Amino acid sequence: MKKKNEKHDILADIGHYTVNNVHLKKVLTPQEFDLFDLIRYENNVSNGYISYTLIQLEVGIIQRNLIAEIKRNLIKLGFISIVDNNRIKGTKYTVNYTIVRDIVQVLNNERNSVNRLRIADNYRTNKGLKSIVGNRISKFENTNFDISVDVDRFEKNKENKQVNCKEVILLNNLFEKLKNKEITERQYNVQSNNIKASAKQRIIFNKDKNQWIIEMN
Repeated sequence: MKKKNEKHDILADIGHYTVNNVHLKKVLTPQEFDLFDLIRYENNVSNGYISYTLIQLEVGIIQRNLIAEIKRNLIKLGFISIVDNNRIKGTKYTVNYTIVRDIVQVLNNERNSVNRLRIADNYRTNKGLKSIVGNRISKFENTNFDISVDVDRFEKNKENKQVNCKEVILLNNLFEKLKNKEITERQYNVQSNNIKASAKQRIIFNKDKNQWIIEMN
């Protein structure tokens, strides 16, 4: 049984055992990752309010304008949302674990190393942010790393993997917005129906997991 203030790593629960997850480093810059990790840590061990001073102390980013830019990037990516601003305590965030989990699982399910970079790069640039792995893609595309598939990596527990697609990510992203009251239920229904209609696979809402998934035959 977990203690009340014990850090609970949801990403570890789905099989990603290290906090410094290698796939997140393909989507986030080092500073974005450090701030994201601080936010999810503080959400687990404190009241969740994070001040500029705490960020400067824990992450080492001194410039406030840079901190503000990094926070905006994490919000654009859908990784966090602002819950409350307090002039004394700081800002309280919620971590959108469904979105984070989905992009990590898509990357984890991709066998090809270069394709993983492409997926991460597309996710980031589609949110209006600059590429951080474009140089690596240019260097390694059309090489053996781009052509070969390392099957052995994916044999272990492959029967337990949940396959995702971009429509699943979009639907779970939309569901997070509904939960955070960023959109109305009517907007959610219209947009989710449009996304499902564009998908090649049949996508259903799993009430037990409280998330959209691909229906497996």
